[in-house]
Amino acid sequence: MSVSLSLLCCVLATTAPAVEPQPPPTPTVRLDWTAPSECPTREEVEAQIAELVGRPLGEDPNRILDVRGVIVAGHGGYTLSVRTQHPDGAVEAREFSAKACRELGEPAAVVVAIAVGDPPPDHVHARAKDPPTAREPVVAPAPPTTPAVAPTSPPPTVLPNSDTSPAASSERESAPLRRWSPRQPEPVAPWSSDGRTRLVVGVSGGLAGGSLPRLGAMMQGSLGVLRPALRFDFVVAHAFRRELSRAGSTADFALTVARPELCARPGGGDWRVPLCAGPEFGVLRARGTTTSPSTEVTRLWMALVAGPGLVWAPHPVLAFRLRAELVVSPARRGFTIDTQPLFTTRAVGGRGTLGLEIWLP
Repeated sequence: MSVSLSLLCCVLATTAPAVEPQPPPTPTVRLDWTAPSECPTREEVEAQIAELVGRPLGEDPNRILDVRGVIVAGHGGYTLSVRTQHPDGAVEAREFSAKACRELGEPAAVVVAIAVGDPPPDHVHARAKDPPTAREPVVAPAPPTTPAVAPTSPPPTVLPNSDTSPAASSERESAPLRRWSPRQPEPVAPWSSDGRTRLVVGVSGGLAGGSLPRLGAMMQGSLGVLRPALRFDFVVAHAFRRELSRAGSTADFALTVARPELCARPGGGDWRVPLCAGPEFGVLRARGTTTSPSTEVTRLWMALVAGPGLVWAPHPVLAFRLRAELVVSPARRGFTIDTQPLFTTRAVGGRGTLGLEIWLP
């Protein structure tokens, strides 16, 4: 009878279902997230963390995982800094970079998911020190029987490049997290595609004809606002004095003008072809040098200026600009010195300039 009771206990012990150990509860994740509007939000990052962990976050309110993520927009891309503080006080910091800000949500979620899935040392020690809740029953040894021969299974296949040694596994677990680098998109000039508003300061020099007696030197300065497809400039120009003699009378002519102009900027990359137009207002002066005393005549100048250009930007803040302008002035101005007509402005003139521009961020 005692042998049958022992055999029954042994069978019940061997057939009882094994209780699978439950994973430790996840700590409460306290995420502090700062990012521009075009970047992933805090809610999106928390959803990615929960998806990677496979369990709800915040099951253990006694353990708090502090996470701070900050995304900063820089020249040509974005930088993410992630700082995690474990419940035991250990602090880790990671940094990632990407061209597009939306690509930084996944590495932030991966870092937090790894910190959530790795229980701190104090939790492991607490479990090891807990006393058993009940004593295990002592089972009498079963009578000797002929052991059943278990079916043999083929040995596990080991890949050529795999290393299953305990030392290699420990080394992989203790290795630091490698820097995550997303696939880099095609390089695009940031000053032509990021949608920012930039200030432009330019200076140029060239030749002008039609508004003055002869072809001569001219200098221009401009201050403008630059957008990816448009630009607005305020231009001040001065055509230097040039002399004209006729029938014994001599006079010097000069022109100073200012104009607002709007430009379309077709093209791409480092090259743009601006098409600009705007009204021009100024003062045209003539001073007779053969009279005593000298006679000076001033006329109001009005014209419409339009023309194409070519801009090459080899650097984010530096550009070279070639410009051709058609000047139309229907109101022609005449000059007479000592009753002697000297010069009358033409209805159509032209200008050509080459200059340098500074694009301020």
